[in-house]
Amino acid sequence: MENLPTSLSSGLRCGSAEVKGRVEHKADLALTSPLTSSKCVYYHYHVVEKRDSGKNKTLKSESRRVPFYCRDAEGVTEIQPPSNYSQWPTRVTEKEEGKLIHTEEILCEEEEVYVLGTAVLDKEKGDHFVLSKGDDPSFPFILSSSEEQASGCLRVGGVLSIFITQVAIIFIGLLAFGYVGSFSSSDFLLSAFLSPLFLSVVMSFF
Repeated sequence: MENLPTSLSSGLRCGSAEVKGRVEHKADLALTSPLTSSKCVYYHYHVVEKRDSGKNKTLKSESRRVPFYCRDAEGVTEIQPPSNYSQWPTRVTEKEEGKLIHTEEILCEEEEVYVLGTAVLDKEKGDHFVLSKGDDPSFPFILSSSEEQASGCLRVGGVLSIFITQVAIIFIGLLAFGYVGSFSSSDFLLSAFLSPLFLSVVMSFF
C-alpha cells in the first residue's frame, strides 16, 4: 500500500509486508485443474445443469488450494492464504456440454500477483518467513493481480466499515433516548447529528 514499501524476498521482516512477483508452486504441491488440466495453486470448479424452468441446478462445486511461492528478482516468498480466503485473482474458463455448463476458476503458475499480509515465521520449520494473515484481526490479507486492485478492495472495505459504524451510532443514540423515556423529533435529529460528527472526527486523522 502507499505507506508500506514493497519487500523483496531477501528483505522480508516480521510484521506487515507486501510482495510482488510471479506464482510458483512448491515441490509436489501443484494442483491439476479438473476442466483444463492446468497446473495451478488454486481452483474452483462447478457444474450447473440448465433447466427449462430457468432455475439452473448446481450438480458439483469444489475448491482446492495449496501454499505457493511468490518469486521476485531475489528469490521466493512462501504465501499461505487463510483457509477461508475467497478473493483469489483467477482466470475463468467455461465450457458447455448439452445442458451442462462447466466453469473453472484457476490461479496458475507464472501469473503476476500482489500480496499484502503479515510476515511470520514458518510454524513447522521456523527457519524462514511466510506471508499470511497474522494474528492482528484489523490488518488484512489481500491476494490480487495488481496493487491498484488491492487498494480498491481496501477502500471498499473502509467505506463499508464507516457506514456500519455510523448506523450503529444512530441506533445507539436512539436506544439511549428510549431508555430515558424520551422519543421526540428533536431526539431523532440529535441522533442523526451524531453520525456526521463521528465522520468529521475520523476525517480529522487523515
